[in-house]
Formats: sequence, C-alpha cells, structure tokens
Amino acid sequence: MLIQGLRAAHLTARVAWVGGTVGILGLVVLPAVMSLLGHQMFVVRGASMEPAIPIGSVVVVHAVDPTKIRVGDVVTYRLPQGTVVTHRVTGIVSQDGGRAFQTKGDASESPDPMPVPETALVGGVEYALPGIGYLLYVLGSTAGALLALGILAALIMVAWSVDRLLGLIGPAPPKKTAGAVR
Repeated sequence: MLIQGLRAAHLTARVAWVGGTVGILGLVVLPAVMSLLGHQMFVVRGASMEPAIPIGSVVVVHAVDPTKIRVGDVVTYRLPQGTVVTHRVTGIVSQDGGRAFQTKGDASESPDPMPVPETALVGGVEYALPGIGYLLYVLGSTAGALLALGILAALIMVAWSVDRLLGLIGPAPPKKTAGAVR
C-alpha cells in the first residue's frame, strides 16, 4: 500500500511539474506567437468594461479595417498620451475625412468625451481571457518569476526524492490475479 502511494505521489509530482513548465512557457511564449499571427494582447487594468471584460483579463486584439467596425463592437485604441483603452463602439461619425468612433465602457454612465479617430484604432477585440492578466503580471515581476521557478524546483525535488525512495524499497511484489491457481 505504501509503495502504491509513493508511486502515485511520484506520478502526481511529475505531471504537476510538466504541466507547470508547459503552462509557464506557454504564458511566456504566447505574446510572441500571438504577435506572429497578427494579434496583440493587452491586460485590462480598469473596471470600465465589467462585467463583459473584468479587471485582470487579457484581451486579444486583431487588426481590423476601420470600415468593418460596427456599433456594438468592442475595440482597443490608443489615446494621444499612449494609454491603451478597450471600450464598446456606440456610434460612428465622420471626422477629418475619415471615420471616428464614439465609445463607452459597459460599466460607465456616460460615453467617452472625444470620438476615437480611425488612426488611433489598434484593432477589434477577438476575445478576453479572464484572470490571465493577473498571472502575466505576477510572472512578469522578479518575485513572481522566482516563485514560479521555486515551485517547479520543489516539484522536481519531490519527484526525485520519491523516485529514490522507491528505488531503495525495491520493486513492488507481483499482483495476484483473480482465479490464479498456486
């Protein structure tokens, strides 16, 4: 029974280590892969789009032809000072020989004060991944990266220790099969 428990612990530690490693590598590589596929990722840091897009979400944005934007679409744009905003289009107007978008956050009472010129448009929001922004934020910090590496190292040590312990105990006795005659 002890050996079965150790084998289960060993397998669990290995699976957790592989899953954790793949997950962390995925989060590190994901923005680069998304960029190669023509998408950008942004972490939502405000509550203006709740409940549709909660704080801590990551929005995946793809470039879009401004003439394809419709009222009700969620878009991401850059303000003149560089801040990136994701809001819903509530109206479309002509401005300076092009289009501009009246926008509003879902949780906001009033529309945004100025229409967004099509030149400020980053793209349309394809989808939002709730909570992933928090994880990216933590992993992006020195302490978070060290914590993740520490957890992975601990999982390796657990798997190695259990493997060594199983080696000291020796092989498991053969299982009895039903109906075997001795």
